[in-house]
Parts: sequence; C-alpha cells; structure tokens
Amino acid sequence: FLPVSIDDYKIILEEKNKNSEENILISKSDIVIFSLFYDDNKFNQVREMIKFIKKNTNKKIVLTTNNPIFNLYGSRFTDLDFFMIKYKIKPNKKQLIKLEKNYYLFLKNNTNYNQINKKLAKLSKNNNIKLLDKSFYQCDHLKKRCDVLTNDYKKINWDSDHHTLYGAKYLGNKIYTSNWFLID
Repeated sequence: FLPVSIDDYKIILEEKNKNSEENILISKSDIVIFSLFYDDNKFNQVREMIKFIKKNTNKKIVLTTNNPIFNLYGSRFTDLDFFMIKYKIKPNKKQLIKLEKNYYLFLKNNTNYNQINKKLAKLSKNNNIKLLDKSFYQCDHLKKRCDVLTNDYKKINWDSDHHTLYGAKYLGNKIYTSNWFLID
C-alpha cells in the first residue's frame, strides 16, 4: 500500500530513477485503488489519472464511491446525537429502526453524494473498472436502512461521513465477512 497524491503518482511513474523506493513499490503492485472524498476537481484528477495508468501500465484499477453522507446538526451532531441529547437515552429497537430509516432517506436524497457516485459509476463502466460502493457495507438497500450503532450500541459515525473507532472496527468486520472488498 502506497498512499500518494495523484500528482505524485504521475511524477513517480515518469521519474528517471527507476530504483527509487516508490517506483519499486509501484512496479511490484498489481492494483491501484482510488478511495477519496471526491468532489468535481478530484473526480477530474482521478479520471485523468486512470487514462495515464491505462496508457502507461498494466495495473488493475479499482474505484470506491464516497463514504455515505448523513445529516448533521451544527458542526458535528448526527441524528443519533440529537436523539440522545433530546431524550437522554439510547434508542430502543423501534426508535433505532426509525433512525436507521432516516439515515437512509437522507443518503438517498443527497444530490451531491448521488451525482458524484453516478459519475464514478459511469467512469467505472466506460473504463471497465471495478467500482466498490461504500454504502453497501453500512446500508441495507432492501430494508432502506443504514447502520447507526454497532452490535454493542456504540456510535458508528462521528459526524456526517467519518467513522468512530468503534464504527471503523464494526464496519471493517462487515467488509471482511461480506467480501465487499473482493477484487477479482
């Protein structure tokens, strides 16, 4: 795994010193994974980078969508936070289901999130690149609900799109057990 910026990657591949640590690591890699918080600018950079990689290497390329984005009150209060502050309790099963449905509804109605992910899907399809949708490990699209709490009733999302440590562990386990990250 070599985290580099898009501009750095181009420089590394074009660098005359083929014995640099970066060139050696990249030459040994088989897969380049783009996992960013995409905006239009980063999307355009990734699109250009994909062209560059396809033209200059035989690396497999994988894209991921943006993290699911949920409602936020003020600078950091989620719907779950707002519920717990208002009622001073953790939600019961019925209340939790309602919160999970609210999270899902917000995600599905988020125009910016959906537009960039549609662009990623089109980019993926046009370039025959695997696209991993990050919402699949946090949301159940059949039940129209998104996970809010871990099995131990720990908060998953710190804010609109960042995970808590408990949330990262919980979602990491879901990723592993569901084979979400299976790249064939």
